[in-house]
Amino acid sequence: MRWPIYGLIACATLLLAASALGASRKDWTDCTQEVDPDRMIAGCTRVLNDRTVRNRAIAYVIRGLAWSAKNDFDHAITDYTEAIRLDPKNAVAFSSRGNAYYARRDYDHAIADYDQAIRLDPKNAVVFSSRGNAYYAKGDYDRAIADYDQAIRLDPSGSGSIRKMS
Repeated sequence: MRWPIYGLIACATLLLAASALGASRKDWTDCTQEVDPDRMIAGCTRVLNDRTVRNRAIAYVIRGLAWSAKNDFDHAITDYTEAIRLDPKNAVAFSSRGNAYYARRDYDHAIADYDQAIRLDPKNAVVFSSRGNAYYAKGDYDRAIADYDQAIRLDPSGSGSIRKMS
């Protein structure tokens, strides 16, 4: 599964703010380095074990992305759920958890999370495309087409909005 670009942007932003968030720069670097999921998981776990970290939701989302890269969707869902508990307005956490549910073929939960991500970030074309994929997988082609059309309206160049999830 492709990692959502907005999740990676959050990683980069987090790295820039790492020194102000309480954990060591090396731990944040390992958490956000995007190449080796095992290293990311270890780095994020060290960050999360540091109780002085202020924005723990970001570390949970990033670790969830690493679990997803390893196709360990149960751990990913657990981390995304914790991120949502800590920051219920985190659209990336909802859309990422939706992607994990989608990968498990749990389309109803995926759609529910995509719905919430869209409520929080209604201009995110990628989430409309992802929800369209879930509707398509359920055989609800009219809703899938409506979501794909909205994704195209939001991102006419298609620079990331239309994608087929594997």
